[in-house]
Amino acid sequence: MDNIQAGVLNIRLKDINEIWDTRKKFAEMYDKGLDDCFFTLPTPQEGRVYQEYVIQVVDRLGLTEHLTQYGIEVLPSLKQQTTGLKENHLLWSDKVLPETKLFTEQNLRLPIWPTLKEEDIEYVITTIKNFYGV
Repeated sequence: MDNIQAGVLNIRLKDINEIWDTRKKFAEMYDKGLDDCFFTLPTPQEGRVYQEYVIQVVDRLGLTEHLTQYGIEVLPSLKQQTTGLKENHLLWSDKVLPETKLFTEQNLRLPIWPTLKEEDIEYVITTIKNFYGV
């Protein structure tokens, strides 16, 4: 870690409890706002702080395009790091890990950055529900 990174970390650590509370609040908003949709949400856990809020959907590409059209940045799962390895590399391949392949093809990470506002999370929820007609 260089001096600049250490300086930023020192500033951010002063606000860490506020950052965690914001992430927890946003996760609760997603949990409540998306509970009537037909996809898998993360399993809520007491005291959990979300670094990422990952949903599992069937039409990830369609939802990604829809959200992008409405100015919402989303990220796919880390497919390349889990299933994109060569077959002879640690025995990881689509043949060896078919469930992992399916899981990563359906995962989508929603915005949960602590700099967002509640209105931003509500906008994401509304846009997702519009895509699914809920």
